[in-house]
Amino acid sequence: MPAIRITRGSTWADKIRKYKIFIDDVYQGDIERDQTKDYEVPHGIHTVVAKIDWCTSNTVVLDVRDEGAHLDVESSMSLSKSWIPFIEIIYITILRKRYLRLKEREAV
Repeated sequence: MPAIRITRGSTWADKIRKYKIFIDDVYQGDIERDQTKDYEVPHGIHTVVAKIDWCTSNTVVLDVRDEGAHLDVESSMSLSKSWIPFIEIIYITILRKRYLRLKEREAV
């Protein structure tokens, strides 16, 4: 059975917190900093979302085949410009559905 592999790097944002992983709106488990996890799924179309508290990531739609798929998850805080005042408040309120970022890795 193919798998969706999700990797979380070692960025400073949320370093002691876990992200919740949802595939097809079903909670699959948590992923910690510097961790990679595989989630077995049947072939076909699947949606993936990461959550932390009331904040979420973008939704990634995958057509999973035999080779599976690989996503990276990270906080948008690690991508933001630290010189912007109150950026954290903006990300946990107005941009709460973009607080986390899921990105599919290119096949090698």
